[in-house]
Amino acid sequence: MPKVPPISPHPEKYEGMRFLTYEQTTDYLGIKMAALYKKMKLYKIPSHKFEGDRRHYIGIGDVKRMALYIKEPWRAESKEKGE
Repeated sequence: MPKVPPISPHPEKYEGMRFLTYEQTTDYLGIKMAALYKKMKLYKIPSHKFEGDRRHYIGIGDVKRMALYIKEPWRAESKEKGE
């Protein structure tokens, strides 16, 4: 299987925005969509939906928190047993 070059993150493109779509979030973090879904579930990141729009959004604060957890995984909250 050929090696795929890593996706480079582009957070500077989204400065000043309050919410990002899933596609924008993957571009911001430099990860693939499957990894985004996994990290949202792992870190319990909520998605938001606005009236009249089919897309789901993630708050920029949550995106920045995910970026921190990707960079420094030891800062993520540990899961409780039984959850």
